[in-house]
Amino acid sequence: MVGYTKKNYTSLLNNGTIAQDTSPEEVGGILAVSHLLGAGGAKKWRTTGGGADANGTTGNTYFQKGKFAVATLAPQVQAVQAG
Repeated sequence: MVGYTKKNYTSLLNNGTIAQDTSPEEVGGILAVSHLLGAGGAKKWRTTGGGADANGTTGNTYFQKGKFAVATLAPQVQAVQAG
């Protein structure tokens, strides 16, 4: 999973979907979209807002989940680990 995510991250940088200064929350959301739709599909989603998998799950749904994971859940994990 980590290797796949790294590959998508590199592809998203190369195709201009994200940049070095894209916020971590946005990157998390777009990486989630790329997991669902692929890096090319994430670029198209970013431009048009469209795209869904065979089950009807949309890029928007995955974007919100990825963004939430980075913005809300990750800090909670860090706080628990810190004690």
